[in-house]
Amino acid sequence: MGKKVSFYIMIIVLFISGCADKNPPLENVADVKMALIQAKEANALEYAPQKLQLAKEQLKKVDLLIEEGKFAEAKFLAQKVAADVRLIEKQSLNKNLHDNIAILNRQIGLVKKEVINIKED
Repeated sequence: MGKKVSFYIMIIVLFISGCADKNPPLENVADVKMALIQAKEANALEYAPQKLQLAKEQLKKVDLLIEEGKFAEAKFLAQKVAADVRLIEKQSLNKNLHDNIAILNRQIGLVKKEVINIKED
């Protein structure tokens, strides 16, 4: 009996999800585009250019899926691409932060040397 009930539930879920995806996922596409802008602002072009290019190619695939009327697939891929781009953004911010910390540490080292030289004079 449990298998029969879960089968019916699966059929209902598939039916509902099929009905829900009769419109192109424009909001998801906009989300990807916004994530790409934010990733660029986080210097992703410098830190992860290949990953960013792959995301742009996947966005083109989303557009093709929409043109083909495959809205459910397009929505799923758009959500995945948006998540990937957000990860790229966070990784780029992290690398940028580490670079800035390294620069500050070098500057602190130079200041320490100058202070030591002043004390010795």
